[in-house]
Amino acid sequence: MVSLGGFAHNNACRNLRDQNLVVSRLESSAPEHRKYALSYTSTMSQLRLAFRDFPAGIDVRDNMLTRILIDSCGGQIVEQLSDADCIVYSDFGDEHRAFRGRALYFSGENALPDFDACDFAITSAYIDDPRHFRLPYYAFSCRDPQRLVLPDNWDAREEIRAKTGFCSFMASNPRAPERNRCFRLLHRSIPIDSGGKHFNTTGERVRDKHAFLSARRFNLCFENTSSDGYTTEKLVDAFLARTIPIYWGNPRVGEEFNRNAMIYAGDFASIDALARHVLDIARDDARCAEILAEPPLLENAVGPIFHAAGLAEALQKFFATPHVQRVRPLRKRRLREHCYESPWQQTIVSLQCRLDGLAWKWGWRR
Repeated sequence: MVSLGGFAHNNACRNLRDQNLVVSRLESSAPEHRKYALSYTSTMSQLRLAFRDFPAGIDVRDNMLTRILIDSCGGQIVEQLSDADCIVYSDFGDEHRAFRGRALYFSGENALPDFDACDFAITSAYIDDPRHFRLPYYAFSCRDPQRLVLPDNWDAREEIRAKTGFCSFMASNPRAPERNRCFRLLHRSIPIDSGGKHFNTTGERVRDKHAFLSARRFNLCFENTSSDGYTTEKLVDAFLARTIPIYWGNPRVGEEFNRNAMIYAGDFASIDALARHVLDIARDDARCAEILAEPPLLENAVGPIFHAAGLAEALQKFFATPHVQRVRPLRKRRLREHCYESPWQQTIVSLQCRLDGLAWKWGWRR
């Protein structure tokens, strides 16, 4: 194991403290979350960053976080942990445990940070702690949030008439009992077009998700679990496809999106009542157009959650604080563990959902 306890005094942290850093708005046609950068007027040592334990779907060299670390914090990506000043890690592996220097945790999952394991965390949770910055995954992954703004000439009635399908569904994770139940309730009455690995009805995995969602009136876009602040790309993908989201997940979703632009499960007494409502309006062009005419974003404007300036400033402060090396207790954690009463409950729910998925593959479609 490599000890890097002197990092704070030898590299970027000491230098960052002395920088004259200012936020500047870049005049460009880049997506909204890329229009902010931090400019500095003096030379600073490069901050060497190693990325570990990220999911396969995230390119660690090209994403919102990496661009900020490089452009705003003077970061440089290195491959070997022994060459790194700071490790940036996520939820899918244990390689980060071998690192003894500064640790930055990022999660796009429904996960809470372990501040014994990291020095700073970026998650979707609402946490009042200077060591934490809230960045929901939908904001992290949306490259052009301006597309969420409805144009003035938007004709929802024409859009509804052009959609030939009832409802789309794309999921790979079977471990979501509410999502599974809603899918089956709707599918029993009107077949759902499912293009993902889970509950697949198309015979193959759909490659163009946007086109697949766009052709259907509704998109069933439940999160796998529910927690305050946890909203993923599922809801935004539905909005970008100009389809009506059937959403369950973040109880506070109305603080960042227009609840009238979706069918929100929290407005119903049960999943069964939600499904009945969807089936009731499914063939009513006027009622569907009324929902689709609502702007997804509050006040039909891109909010600050999509902007990089806040995160850049938080990361500046983090790297400007001297790092104190400490013993990090090893604790094996499970994703979404805080959503369940006990590990046993989480295991049982996971097993039930997996069996539900297997039953579908074996032909039980009711």
